[in-house]
Amino acid sequence: MLLLVWVGYLAYRRQVERNLAAAAIAESRDLLLAVINTVPVRVFWKDRNLRYLGCNAAFAHDAGMPSPDEVIGKDDFHMVWAKQAELYRADDRLVMESGTARLSYDEPQTTPSGQTIWLRTSKLALKNRRNEVVGLLGLYEDITEHKRTEVELKKSEEFKNVILNSVDAEIAVLDHNGVILTVNDPWRRFALENESVAGKPDPSVEIGANYLSVCKAVTGPESSEVNAIIEGIQSVLRRQSPRYSQEYPCHSPTQLRWFSLMVSPLGQGVNAGVVITHINITDRILAEQEKASALSRLQKIASRVPGLLYQYRLRPDGSSCFPYASEAIREIYQVRPDEVRDDASLVFTKLHPDDLGAVASSIQKSARELSPWKQEYRVKTDDGSVRWVFGNAVPERDTDGSTLWHGFITDITDRIRSAEKIATLMREQKAILNNELLGIITVRDRKIIWANTGYEKMLGYEPGELIGAATRQNYLNDEDYLAFGAAAYPVINRGEVYRTRSEYVRKDGRRIWVEVSGEILNRDNGVSLWGFNDITQRMMVESRLIQSEAKIKGVLEGAADAIFITDKEGCWQYVNSQAVNMLGYRIDELMGLSIHDVILAADLQQTRAHFAQLMSTGSLRSEFRVRCKTGKVIPVDFNGTVLPDGSVFGSCRDISERKKTEQLLQESESHLKTIIENEPECINVVNAQGLLVQMNPAGLKMIEAGSFAQVKNIPVLNIIAPEFHEAYANMHVRVLAGEALLMEFEVIGLKGERRWLETHAVPMQMQGETVQLAVTRDISTRKLMEAQVHQLAFHDALTNLPNRRLLHDRLSQVLLASKRSGCYAALMFLDLDNFKPLNDAHGHGVGDMLLIEVARRLTDCVRESDTIARYGGDEFVVMLNELAFDQATSVSQALGVAEKIRNTLSQVYQLNTSQAGRAMVEHHCTASIGLVVFVNHDISQDEILKRADQAMYRAKDAGRNSIFLFESDNHQPKAVMDSTDH
Repeated sequence: MLLLVWVGYLAYRRQVERNLAAAAIAESRDLLLAVINTVPVRVFWKDRNLRYLGCNAAFAHDAGMPSPDEVIGKDDFHMVWAKQAELYRADDRLVMESGTARLSYDEPQTTPSGQTIWLRTSKLALKNRRNEVVGLLGLYEDITEHKRTEVELKKSEEFKNVILNSVDAEIAVLDHNGVILTVNDPWRRFALENESVAGKPDPSVEIGANYLSVCKAVTGPESSEVNAIIEGIQSVLRRQSPRYSQEYPCHSPTQLRWFSLMVSPLGQGVNAGVVITHINITDRILAEQEKASALSRLQKIASRVPGLLYQYRLRPDGSSCFPYASEAIREIYQVRPDEVRDDASLVFTKLHPDDLGAVASSIQKSARELSPWKQEYRVKTDDGSVRWVFGNAVPERDTDGSTLWHGFITDITDRIRSAEKIATLMREQKAILNNELLGIITVRDRKIIWANTGYEKMLGYEPGELIGAATRQNYLNDEDYLAFGAAAYPVINRGEVYRTRSEYVRKDGRRIWVEVSGEILNRDNGVSLWGFNDITQRMMVESRLIQSEAKIKGVLEGAADAIFITDKEGCWQYVNSQAVNMLGYRIDELMGLSIHDVILAADLQQTRAHFAQLMSTGSLRSEFRVRCKTGKVIPVDFNGTVLPDGSVFGSCRDISERKKTEQLLQESESHLKTIIENEPECINVVNAQGLLVQMNPAGLKMIEAGSFAQVKNIPVLNIIAPEFHEAYANMHVRVLAGEALLMEFEVIGLKGERRWLETHAVPMQMQGETVQLAVTRDISTRKLMEAQVHQLAFHDALTNLPNRRLLHDRLSQVLLASKRSGCYAALMFLDLDNFKPLNDAHGHGVGDMLLIEVARRLTDCVRESDTIARYGGDEFVVMLNELAFDQATSVSQALGVAEKIRNTLSQVYQLNTSQAGRAMVEHHCTASIGLVVFVNHDISQDEILKRADQAMYRAKDAGRNSIFLFESDNHQPKAVMDSTDH
């Protein structure tokens, strides 16, 4: 019956190969199908993807399908024996990959009713005329009853013979002398198939023959192995060894064969014999050799592939392992392949703690859904460094319930870090360009093609209003415009930086002075870059921050990818217009080529390996270079997927601009770093915690630091004067919230020196955190000059006392305070007696010394809240505030102070001098004092000063060294103290 199936199948193959007429082929097919459906065995055939191409009716019935047509296109997972599907498919793959038929072996199967039956199965690979494996043919018969019979035979007397004859191994039983007692059928068949003389039975199968003698008669190349076997049998017969085994080759002229021989004692006595088991292990040896060869090829491929190739198994109990890992695992995870072959937990200890949960979750999701696993995550190495890796693997479910992934892991640290650097650089550039202290424009043909906000605000224009405008409008006249061009452009065209100061005109007509610096940006199109710093009010703002020489352009924006479909060999079956435009070929030209024909020769070998990997794994992403029809070479990003019919769907994206952009960004980053390091103003970054994380050399000089290491990560408030801590902290909070602010404050350097600084702070994103970017300048000189101007405007240059202007201001404040409190105040006019003779006798220098000493004595006589002013010449004014609520008490208090002043000023003066050979001049000087007491706004400032002045002159007229009080009742000065009282 089986022979009939094979004859029909062979007839079918001969008909196909001879390309007979279609009618004959159809007739043969019908005949073959009729035969197949008639025989009592089950017949099926599959394609290389293990999907059913056909079967007979008996097979469809076993599969739980109504007809063979329902089976076509499905795989074993769709059949009633889905639980054994992976077992069957693994066996199918072994037959197709080895090309060796597997005949008459037993395996279990689940019926539609859920019953387990036993099948005897035979499988062989189907090949085409090129001897290529294209599928699998299988047939089996139900041997369940046979199995049951074997169970019954175990109870019978013939159990031993049935067992011996039913196994595939050849078995012989010898007595203690080596005489053959019995042999099984496989032993007899083997002896007949390998008889030395045709038609003559081999002596080794004859019962009663001495097997040891038969073996000793063997001569030739195999005699040494036979002698070893004889010695092994004898050692077991003598009970010198518990058992003996040996594997050895035994090649016939037409076949390579290997056998395993095992000798076991029969019984316990010394005279008991032995059982010899002889098994053909050729298939196992060949499979092991093929496995070793495949492993060697895999290891060679893995050693040449960038990254880690691996298998990862997740068991049902939650444990896991790496059954296979290439040597690259040492570099990525710093473990050996053998360390994780049984337990993968060591690898998970290398994962970054922040990524461990995501990796574990993604693995569980991939296992549940049997979906491809793709994950980017970090690995912590033993030295503490962190590396980024990308894993990509495809899962499959094993029969034991475990999940096995096949995939690869690559190191993407450089790509991740490059992306982070690019993002950081762009944020820093944007923050710098948006800084309103510095104006920046780009110019071509002396017309503005771009201007930042700082430049627009500096010259009073609306955003975008200056684009396309001629720079002439900012100059005072044509002469200045032409002179600037003649001086600046030859310098910048030599590649040098041009710097100068120039007077500009704002939109509103106001003139401003600016510091200008410029350089050529692009020689090909003549674009130049210019920076402007407003110095009109002697305030220097941030100097030039130059943008990158080449702005990052949108790469691939709006452009579609090149899309194509190829067959398994890479021959194009379809290309879109973008692919045609990219490669420069016509569609009909491309249809005659393969993808390998346009790949650059230097990349071809690696790309072929990638294409083979794509066909194996089902998906792949890589980069390579293609040569267009014009000869132009284009780098592309390739992404491919294998379709169900075995063809490849792919896309290519031109990444030429990205490659150029990466190079330009590297150059731009270096350029920007050079600018910041050489910027004469302080550029610093403070993080959200208020710590100083970046500062250029100019800033370090301002705070008296020799290196950034001295101040790195210190609280910035440590170097700011305490009285500005609260204001600076408030500014810092507002900047982090999104405001751009300007502030003046004092810092205390590491060596103790105090400086006034002006900072312009803006928010900036750095490494995912909002930080404060500040451009800071030293304004100590300006502050000193402002203080000096204030001192000169409101104080007497000789005595440092308030002058008339400040006196009038203080008097206004006293009047307001008197109005609020109701308290009286007093004002005294003092004129020095006997001052002119001192000047005449010793000169104005000595007179100045007297005035200084008088100022000092007056200061000692009053409170800090009172005011002493030099009114002019030898005249002084003393103003007392916050006296009593009633006039009499206030007058008494004022007279007490006046008397104290009069007595103090009348003391002898010792004045240093070098005139006339005298080192010291002794001088007696008194004062005439006019006093007025006032409250609220009952009289004006001028009237108060006038009354005090009148009282003072009455004191002068009355003989000097006296005090006169102006009485408001009779509007006349009255003597209250004179020299005659002392």
